[in-house]
Amino acid sequence: MVRLYTRLWDEDEAMMQHRQAFLDGSAAPVARRTGARVRLGPADALRATLPALFDVDGDPYRVVATARGLAAHTAVCPHWGASLADAAIERGAVVCPWHGYRYDLESGRGPAGQACRLLVRAAVEIDGAGVAWLLTR
Repeated sequence: MVRLYTRLWDEDEAMMQHRQAFLDGSAAPVARRTGARVRLGPADALRATLPALFDVDGDPYRVVATARGLAAHTAVCPHWGASLADAAIERGAVVCPWHGYRYDLESGRGPAGQACRLLVRAAVEIDGAGVAWLLTR
């Protein structure tokens, strides 16, 4: 029981420190820039490293594999700044580990009744040469 309590305490403390850094402005910001096009490299090589994190003008993004192909999303939750770097992907949505907020990978929207949405949507495009690109819109 002591090991479990210690682990939970450590996880909670780390989350609260991250949240405070976010609120203080020293953690990764919630992505707000659109119009980026970043070369990720050959799609086959990218698939072998997924999930993968990328920096786009100071904003963190994650590329993941889904049943529909490759998808991308901002790696910061707009609700309270939780890291989405290791967030679960369920039924086409990224799920925030702190409060369970869900964001559709294509639209950035949450389910009915959830006020938060991803401010910047991201996608992965593969060109005719097999090169993957991260696009923000």
